[in-house]
Amino acid sequence: MLLTESGVKLNAQTPPVRREVHDPAAAPMLQLYKRAIKEMKDRPVWDPTSWWFQANIHWTPQQDDSKGCYEINCFNALFQPLPGATPEVLARIQASRRLVAGEVPLDPSVGVGRDRIWLKCPHRTYDFLPWHRVYLYFFERIIESVVGEPFALPYWNYLDTRYRD
Repeated sequence: MLLTESGVKLNAQTPPVRREVHDPAAAPMLQLYKRAIKEMKDRPVWDPTSWWFQANIHWTPQQDDSKGCYEINCFNALFQPLPGATPEVLARIQASRRLVAGEVPLDPSVGVGRDRIWLKCPHRTYDFLPWHRVYLYFFERIIESVVGEPFALPYWNYLDTRYRD
């Protein structure tokens, strides 16, 4: 067992079987996932194991990455509340701004600029699929660290016409 700097334990064990989300055998994983999401959403946005931090690694709302968002002003512009935003969303945006402004101490590898850790999803590139494979691997390890059990995210079978809607 290896403990990383972020506190996520990586276990050397046989991984659980990945199930199709509609398969009744996926129900235990879905319950673990529900439990993990609740706990992860309670963590502050700057916690690398929080729901919000993980979501922002992938993508942030109102993303305009045409300039690469390498400048702090560009990055801050991503955190604008939509009309009617809930208090939870407003708190998340404020926490994100604090993170970007450097008000929250973080490891130097996490941040804004060319070495930023958020907005990393490489859409429209050859790296799209491998990036997501690695992203999901570590996301599943975070879920395992939250629930304390082996976890495999169920998949959605888009080819099964019964579940297309």
